[in-house]
Amino acid sequence: MPRRTRVLLPGISLHLIQRGNNRSACFYADEDYLFYLDVLVEQAKKHGCAIHAWCLITNHVHLLVTPESPASAGLMMKGPCSGQPIPDSEPKFFFGHRRR
Repeated sequence: MPRRTRVLLPGISLHLIQRGNNRSACFYADEDYLFYLDVLVEQAKKHGCAIHAWCLITNHVHLLVTPESPASAGLMMKGPCSGQPIPDSEPKFFFGHRRR
């Protein structure tokens, strides 16, 4: 049975949860957390989301956000977990495929 369509209303806060692949660790060092937050804040500004609270745990993330448009939250979340290659100089967190 397919999942029910989410109702996304501009100006209404959302509790978002993002888990690691197979619930494995996403963050391995303090720098990973800071890098994730930097990318998240950049994407939130770019796509019009207000971040009210966050909780970064080793294998998942909780966010409380308010999107400006129905698509804002989804576009924002694609930034930190898009699966794009991360330069070797950057911390190595992941939410999709394991970086090797």
